[in-house]
Formats: sequence, structure tokens, C-alpha cells
Amino acid sequence: MEIRQSHSANCDDLDKLLEKMQQRRGDSVVTPFDGDLNECVSVQEAAAMIPTQNLDLDNETFQIYQPQLTVARKLLSQVCAIADSGSQSLDLGHFSKVDFIIIVPRSEVLVQQTLQRIRQSGVLVDLGLEENGTAYQRAEKYVVRLDNEIQTKFEVFMRRVKQNPYTLFVLVHDNSHVELTSVISGSLSLGEPSHGLADRVINCREVLEAFNLLVLQVSSFPYTLQTQQSRISSSNEVHWIQLDSMEDMSCEEKLYFGLNEYSKSLQWGITSPLLRCDETFEKMVNTLLERYPRLHSMVVRCYLLIQQYSEALMALTTMASLRDHSTPETLSIMDDLISSPGKTKSGRGHMLIIRVPSVQLAMLAKERLQEVRDKLGLQYRFEIILGNPASELSVATHFVARLKTWRGNEPEEWIPRTYQDLEGLPCIVILTGKDPLGESFPRSLKYCDLRLIDSSYLTRTALEQEVGLACCYVSKEVIRGPAVALDLSGKEQERATVSENDSDELLIDLERPQSNSSAVTGTSGSIMENGVSSSSTADKSQKQSLTPSFQSPANSVGLDEGVSAGMAGAGETLKQECDSLGAHMASSTTSKPSSSSSSSGPRALLWPGQPIQGCRGLHTALPPIVILSKAAYSLLGSQRGGKLPSSSSLLPHADVAWVSSLRPFLHKDMSSEEQSLYYRQWTSARQHHADYNNQPDSTSGTRTCHPRRLLLTGPPQVGKTGSYLQFLRILFRMLIRLLEVDVYDEGEINTDHCESSEVSQSEGEPWPDIESFSKMPFDVSVHDPKYSLMSLVYTEKLAGVKQEAIKESKVEEPRKRETVSMMLTKYAAYNTFHHCEQCHQYMDFTATSQMSDSTLHAFTFSSSMLGEEVQLYFIIPKSKESHFVFSKQGKHLESMRLPLVSDKNLNAVKSPIFTPSSGRHEHGLLNLFHAMEGISHLHLLVVKEYEMPLYRKYWPNHIMLVLPGMFNNAGVGKAAPRTGEGLKDKPSSIPQA
Repeated sequence: MEIRQSHSANCDDLDKLLEKMQQRRGDSVVTPFDGDLNECVSVQEAAAMIPTQNLDLDNETFQIYQPQLTVARKLLSQVCAIADSGSQSLDLGHFSKVDFIIIVPRSEVLVQQTLQRIRQSGVLVDLGLEENGTAYQRAEKYVVRLDNEIQTKFEVFMRRVKQNPYTLFVLVHDNSHVELTSVISGSLSLGEPSHGLADRVINCREVLEAFNLLVLQVSSFPYTLQTQQSRISSSNEVHWIQLDSMEDMSCEEKLYFGLNEYSKSLQWGITSPLLRCDETFEKMVNTLLERYPRLHSMVVRCYLLIQQYSEALMALTTMASLRDHSTPETLSIMDDLISSPGKTKSGRGHMLIIRVPSVQLAMLAKERLQEVRDKLGLQYRFEIILGNPASELSVATHFVARLKTWRGNEPEEWIPRTYQDLEGLPCIVILTGKDPLGESFPRSLKYCDLRLIDSSYLTRTALEQEVGLACCYVSKEVIRGPAVALDLSGKEQERATVSENDSDELLIDLERPQSNSSAVTGTSGSIMENGVSSSSTADKSQKQSLTPSFQSPANSVGLDEGVSAGMAGAGETLKQECDSLGAHMASSTTSKPSSSSSSSGPRALLWPGQPIQGCRGLHTALPPIVILSKAAYSLLGSQRGGKLPSSSSLLPHADVAWVSSLRPFLHKDMSSEEQSLYYRQWTSARQHHADYNNQPDSTSGTRTCHPRRLLLTGPPQVGKTGSYLQFLRILFRMLIRLLEVDVYDEGEINTDHCESSEVSQSEGEPWPDIESFSKMPFDVSVHDPKYSLMSLVYTEKLAGVKQEAIKESKVEEPRKRETVSMMLTKYAAYNTFHHCEQCHQYMDFTATSQMSDSTLHAFTFSSSMLGEEVQLYFIIPKSKESHFVFSKQGKHLESMRLPLVSDKNLNAVKSPIFTPSSGRHEHGLLNLFHAMEGISHLHLLVVKEYEMPLYRKYWPNHIMLVLPGMFNNAGVGKAAPRTGEGLKDKPSSIPQA
């Protein structure tokens, strides 16, 4: 290829220079940390250098923050809503245990990251799934990635689902937007081997039919799941909470900084924006594409970017003349990366992510940058890591030793397995793969280079998930001063001017106009962190050819660069601090002497209350800086007046299509719930999408939604994993609570007044012994707290106690009686809130019967107590008429049919059960199915006349014995003797509900 030949020729020249530098340096290397780039030591000394220990406890502890807890409760509430919906698709009362499995995309780092979350959260022990000692090792069986081995592992999981009907299983499909190709199209394609695997697992018949399996799909970019053919009901979506005002997050230590905040940051008017576009690099790319029109832009961009970083490394170490070959943005990044470890004895530094989607190009980039680094003697200064989803992290031994020193007490065999394990390590991570897969990055991440993400990524999901790499939480102190500029509340859309004397607000460059290119991007005319300015570069780059980047460094024409010596803040109180910051920048290895004064330079972002300790000190609390291609910047950076970024108007995902071109646009006030409804109305799944086959029913016109499937959506890196792990925990607690009942937990009272008895009985004697009873004294004191306010039996000994009790009862307010939760046995009686397949027919009607099928029968008898005839009414469901005898002429109730005492049938209770109940139509323990162990029995509810409709509504399959209206104001106690009198010739048991 032409570009390879040109690149190869240029590389040969660079390699010759590198060889000369390596020979000049000899066997020595640049000091790993706590030293300047000009200081060299032997390889043995570099390997033996030990940094100071710098424990970062905040990175080690697992915490659930209030927003995560709130979302977990929303998930639980939605599960309860499914159970209470009447569709009988979920019966929470049936389960006593919670189990789960988490399915993640094909990323080894993401698997290890999820395992870390599970281990740190302790959820396996809390759910009773594993013992404390074995939970760490056995956590691996709960996380499965979508690869060729998933079918075997998933079959094992489904066997557990079928074998444990009393366990509620939760299948969590994390980052569910990543791979949603249908099984049919996946089997026909010759692409990724993972195509169709998610569809085969999530949408298989066993998952759809398992009554004890919940499916929770989790996504930061759920647009591909929100189409006209979606299998998830819109009512089953749970959205991350929105912070409507600054007061809402006043109790939180950290603030989420996401996509909208990055887009809004361009309105701050600062000279070092968080979202940038390298105009100089874009012009170089355009020139090369004009020269090589047949080449793919990704290849051109990648080769150019590799050379940019290679030459920047050389320029910052030994060849200052090569500075003109790299853009100021690239120089700034590399200068910060390689100089920060030398400023402290701990050797901690920053992380740079270079996003290279092509695996082959990423491997090429790693090899080339590693070669340049090693020849420059920087192999102990910073690490270069290939972030390939298909493989584990590979970090040099000396850097692993440094990480272990910082962490403190790691075992000897510890190695970093996630990107967060690289906290503080100065490194370049070349992140490859078609899409980012939800991996989290450490707080030491400072730069995200997305210059290779160009116009080929023009869907909302593809573009936003790339910028989502940089989303994170920042300290609340960061916005303590410039809260107005952050404008997270949405109350103030724009600030045209900012007071120059207000030190608590952000500062805008009002003294020097931006160059033409900076007016477009807001970056090219800016002061970078190390003091490099590209204003003159951008001006001259419009007139000069941009090809020297691919020419020999010896005869190429350099790009002129201007340098500013410092930055100034507003207000006298900050002037000294800003001057010290400017002095630090002026001493940077990239800086040259400059004639510009600190007062004439543009204003810079300065957070109030932040100590000035050089560039690194300024940016530790700030979100990472994102460098975009021009195409991506024009979409994400075009937010104006509080509107959504232009990226929101893009096609939401490559697997969906617009239903019509005549559709309304998303407007600025749309919440995530409203955006979901918008996409469900205006997008449809393409033929290769997993939901494409979910077409509407030909007769009803409705589509099938999985009743036990939920969707959790939230911004990238907001804490969704911790939230659904917390959901599993509180779901288990709720199930246990459904199986518990509160009983009074009170000790005896008046223990001092117990009459002591000298009577004792031998162990072998039969009990009770009448003679022993006759010798026992009568205890007149009350010992049960339930009867503490009842009248005491008068004796001289208890007279004082009686008076004291009466006095206390008048003074003290009624205190709440202490209770304790006890687990219900499998023989417990239940109220209306219990549902399960076994007692479903006991409580409700069958599918073929209705409430109107019950018949009303009168039963008259003479009451000796009332001296008159009393008429009782029986409401008997059709299914229970076999227990009664009716007259042949009509439906007059004559008697009750009971089993004979001599009957040897053990599967029937021979005595009818009468349960008087009043005011407890919901909470009365009237479901005796489990208490009777499922055997046949006759259960009659004795209710008052005015409460009959309520009891009939909640217990439609029960026989009702309705008392006459004269007992409406009577207590429940009167129902038992009246019922017993009317049915005195019938054997019965009469408990109270």
C-alpha cells in the first residue's frame, strides 16, 4: 500500500535517529520516577527503585451510595408491581431464596471487573449462596461471558432453575445493547462468533416459560431495546434517578459527570475545555486522504496518530527539533504523561486511552510505540498496554511490583486484572474492539484520545458509548465554587459574560480574540496544561502544506508554535497562585522562552479551594479530557441553550431503522422515559435484530412482552452494577420477610410476686399428679405483659402493686409492645398477600367459574338465648356444594355432609372448621391450605352482614356463614356461641382469624 511505503520510509528515518539516541545513552534508562527526563540510571537501579507507599483506601472499599439504593428500591418496587398485576406471572410468596447469574459481553476485563464487584459487595454470603470462606473462589460460576462456551454453562444454570422451584432466579444481562443479533442471521453470517448468542440465551423458550426466573437487562444505551418490536414492556423499564437541583446531591460526596455535562462544558468559556477537537490533526488527515483517496480513513488516521505520538516522545526527550512534527495537543498529552511520575517519590502518574477499534491496527500501534519507548529508555517510566477484550491485561513485572507497593497488602501472586487495578500507573492503554464493552477506568485516567472515531460511527449508541469511556464521578468540592458554570440543574442555560472580579466563577478569555480555527472548535487557540499554545500553529497551518509529517525530519519544514509562559486568574487573592502555576508551566520540557506576559494570556479554568500543585494538582479532581475527531465534535459539541446534543438526532443504533422520515425531533426537555416512548413509536428492528420476529398478533394487533423481563437504564459508569447487586440483596430480604411473622417478644412481669412452691415431682412419676396439684399455691399476680392493665386480684401483698400499676397507667402513654420476627413454618396459615401455584385454586375461582356462580341459602333455627328464631345465610360456591345436602324439590339447604368418624380416609379433616372474622378481610389468616398440608377440609368463614361483600371479594372460593344484622355491632366473641348454638348437633372447630 502507498501509505505503508510512505510510512515505512519515514519510519526508517525515525529508526535511524532512535538508534543514534540509543547508542548515545548506552545501557542506561531514564529514571523511573522522582527525577527529570534527563536523569539516567542503570537498568538494575531502575528495577530496584521502590516508590513510597500510597494507599488509596477509597479505591478498595465497596460502597452503595444513595442513588444506587434508590434505583435498587425502584427495581424491587417494579418486581412487586409485576407480582400484584393480576397476570399471575410472578408469585413472590412462593420463593424463599434468591439466586442469580450475570451474562456479560466478550471482555475478559469486564468479567474480572464484575467478579470484583461481586466479591467486594459480599452479596453471595448475604444471599446465603456461599459460605464466607469459599465465596471468593466460587464467585466465578455466577458470571458468564457471551462466548462459545456459554451454551454449556447456561444449560447448567437452567437445570438449577428447574430443580429449585422455590428459588427465585435473576438472570442479569449486563450491557445488553452490545450484541443483539438474531440466532438465524447469526448462523448465516461469517462475522463475529458471538453473533446470535445473546438471542439464543435470553429469548429461548426455557427462559420465557420459567415461572421462577426474572430477566434483568442492563444498558447505558438501551435504544436498540426500545423499538416497536421490543420484548420489554415500557412499564417494566427502570430509569436512573435525575438530580433536579444542586440541593438533591448535597448529601453525596461525589457528583456524576456524564455525556450532557461534557457537552455543556463547552459553554464554560474556559481555555482548557474538557471536550476538544485537534484541528491541526484533522487538516493533516484531510491532506493525506486527498493524496491517497483509495485508503480507508481509519487506516490513515491510525498511521498518522502512531507517528504523532512517536515523534512527540522523541521531541520531549532528546530531539527538540521534532516538536514541529506533532500537534500541540499530542505534545501536551505526552509531556504530561511522561513528566508526572518524575515529580513525586511515589511515581504515580496518569492514564491515557487511545481508542483504536481495529485489533490489527491496535497491535501495530502498541508494537511501534513500545519500540520507540524502549529505544528512548522510557520502559521504566510508563507502561503501554493493549486493551484487547479477548485477552487478559499484560503488565510488565516491575510495574506490577510498583502497583503492589501502592496497594499495600496484596498477596505475592497478585496481578492487575481490571483497568481500575491500574490506579496511579503512568500508562498508555490502546483500547481495541468494535465497541467499548462497559469496562470501568481508574480515577488516574486523564486523557481519552478518540481521534480515530470518525464519521463511520454516526449512530447515537456508537458515538455516545465512546465518550462514555470518560464518564465518572468527581468530588463535590470541584463544583463548590463554579456551580453556576456546571449548570447541572438546568435552571440557567447560558452565561454570556462572567464577572472578571468574581473569583468564585469560571473565567473567560476576554482580552484576546480566538483564531479562526478556535472559533470552530474552541480548542485550537487554547493554552494547554503544559503551556503550549497552538494559535500561531493553526494560523500558519492554513497556508502551509501539512505533508511534512510524513517526510524525513531532517529536511521537513517545522510547524511554528507559540508558547505562553503563564496563566492569570481574576482577583488579587488568586494572582499569586496563578503566577506560581504559570511558572511551573514555563519550566515544562515543552515550553520555550516567551515574550507574552501572564496578564495578557487567556484566562484559565481554576477551581476555587483547589490547592495549586502544578498541572497534576489542578486536574486530579476534574473529569478526563476527551479529544474527538471533527465529525464527532460537531455532533457532541453543538449543544446550545440547554438543548440535547445533536448526537441525539442520529439513528439510535445500527440494528434499528426509522419508521418514517416524517417524525418529530427529540426536544431538550425529554426525560429518559419520554425518549424511550419516542423510540418505541418511531423505530423498528431490522431483519437481523433479535427482536425482529416479535411481530404483532394478526388478530389482536398486540406484540408479546415478556412479563418477567425488566430493563435498567442509566448513564455510563453511573453505578448500575452496584445498584442491581443491592437489588438482589433487598429482594432476598423481602422474600424472607414474606415468610416471617411478628410475635410478641416480652418477658414476664411481676416476677417478684410469684409464690414459691416447695412441691416437686420425681421424674418417673406420671403427670399430672392430683396430689401435687392440691399442694401448689394459687398465684394471683399477672405475669403476661398482655394483661398488665387488667384488674388484679386484691390481696394485702399486692395492694401496693395495684395502686402503683393504676398510677402508671394514667401517667405513661401506651408503649409499643416489643416484637420479634419468626420464620413461618410450611404449615402456616396465610392472608390474601400469599400466592402460590399450590393454593391458587384454594383461594380463587377456577378459569371456568365466576363469582356469580355462588348461591345464597337461608338456614333458620330457634335460639334459646335470644328467645326467637334466627336466620343465618350461607354463601356457597358451586365447587363446595358437595359438602351440603339440599332438598329434592328445590335448592333449600337442609344439612351439612360430613365424613363418618369410622371412615379410615387419612386425606380428609372430618370436622368442619368455622373461623369468625371481622375487619380482617385482607390480613386475616384464612388461607389454611398449607396448614392442613393440602388435604381435604371444610372451611367456613363466619362474618357480619355488612362485611360480607368485602370478604366475598377477597375470599371468593370460601364458604361464608353470614350472621344476622343484629350482630353487626357485636364483637367477634359473640359469633362463636351463636354459630355453635345454631349448629350444636354438628361437630366443629371454631378458631378466630
